[in-house]
This record gives sequence, structure tokens and C-alpha cells, in this order.
Amino acid sequence: MKTPQELNKIYNRLPKEKVELATEKIELGLVDDIETAITNLKKEMGVLDDIEQSQFDALVIIRKAITNAQKIDDKNKNTVKKSISLADDSAKLITKAKNAAKELGVKDSDIKGLKELFSVIDDIDQKSEEIQGFKYTYDKVK
Repeated sequence: MKTPQELNKIYNRLPKEKVELATEKIELGLVDDIETAITNLKKEMGVLDDIEQSQFDALVIIRKAITNAQKIDDKNKNTVKKSISLADDSAKLITKAKNAAKELGVKDSDIKGLKELFSVIDDIDQKSEEIQGFKYTYDKVK
């Protein structure tokens, strides 16, 4: 065992200043908290990047769909024009039939198929207008 004199020599060699361990703990804890916050925020940034990419991907899909739909419209323009022309030519039959009925003294409603012809022509006109007007809805989607 060491004598008190030997112990004093040992104690004298130790630094005289106090070491504040509590302060060091707080500073180390704060550094750990900062590093944890950085890690968590970087993970969250990755999540936000994924969300942004999925939004961009969805927008690309929508734009491609609109482009394809517009191509379909352009491709079918001639078919719609042909349908309208056919309906217009058929409408001339209604005028001829009404004139013939008037000359014969017969009612228009007595002519077989005239009412149905008028109805089909009307349907063609309405459907053609809807198809031609549909392309403007793409602008609303954008």
C-alpha cells in the first residue's frame, strides 16, 4: 500500500484544472442529435425525390395519352367528314320526298322510312359534332 506522501506525489502530478464532463456529454449528445437529424432529413429528401419522380412519370403518361388521342382524331377526321357528307346527301332525299308528297297530296308522315331517315341523319350530325368537339377537351386536361 502507498503511503500518504507517495499518494500526494501522485496527486500532484495530475492536472489541477477541473474537467467538466457534463458539458462534454451535452456537446457530444448535440452532435449525435445533429447527425441523426441530417440522416433523417436525407432519407426524407429521398422520399420527396421519389414522389417528384412519380408525378413526372404520371405527367409523361398523360401527355403521351393526349398525343395518341390527338393522332386518333387526326386519323379519323376524314371518316367524320365522310359521315357528314353522307348525312347531307341523305338530307336531300328528305327534301325530295317532301316535295313529291306535296305534289301527290300525301302527308310527309305517310312516307315510309322518312321519319327514321331524319332521325338517323340527326344522330350522325350530333355524333360528328361531339367527335369534332372532343379534341378541345384535351386542352382542358393539360
